[in-house]
Amino acid sequence: MIVVYRNPQFHLSSGEVDFEIWEFNFRGEVISDACAQTIASWWHSPGSPNSTALSTMGVVTADMELSDFANQYEYTHADNRDRDALDALKKYIQTKQGI
Repeated sequence: MIVVYRNPQFHLSSGEVDFEIWEFNFRGEVISDACAQTIASWWHSPGSPNSTALSTMGVVTADMELSDFANQYEYTHADNRDRDALDALKKYIQTKQGI
């Protein structure tokens, strides 16, 4: 595992996450480290080391992708709030990876 970023933050409340997702959607602002870690905790899977790394330690790896958190079916069938959260998480990961 190649760690490209480690977040020392804690998790946010649901309301704080909602506000950051709103800022992402309407202002294009990348979510904070704490927000990303919180969203990752909602979607992490013990079977995906990358998702567990972000949700528990705030670590972004070089090979981390949105599919570590939600597969295409889950993403497609998620409600708008969850899709928005996953989109914000994807942008956060790409930003930390320098993409």
